Amino acid sequence: MSDNAIWGYLHDGSIDRVDGTVPGDIAVHISIPYLRKAFIPAGDGFVLTLGNCTQFELESDSGVLTNDLRQIAEDSPEILSILTDSPLTIYTTFGTLKLNYHALSLALDSGQPLTAESLDQASEQYWQAWSEQHRGSA
Repeated sequence: MSDNAIWGYLHDGSIDRVDGTVPGDIAVHISIPYLRKAFIPAGDGFVLTLGNCTQFELESDSGVLTNDLRQIAEDSPEILSILTDSPLTIYTTFGTLKLNYHALSLALDSGQPLTAESLDQASEQYWQAWSEQHRGSA
């Protein structure tokens, strides 16, 4: 499973905080309470640590580019979809987020490490339950 797939599992999550500096290691705090409920202890989201990150910038739909991590987090963009894998380009509610990093690690917001497989399984279970609950309602 590619590291980029992790971003897809966090669809609907909001980037609420970004710590660190580019270039360097940064920690991206993503709030996604409905998915986080699948894990113990309780919490609101996940932390993705991007090792040796050389690009973290958001281009608004109007073409304004920012690489100010604090400003990006203040906007709290919601992850909508992955547009391209190389470089990783993610469409958000505030425009296109472009990322370039060499390593990714995943943890709960409480600090416990998490595998991509665990996140995949929780996401699959959530969306299956959601689909069954909303079947026939349109």
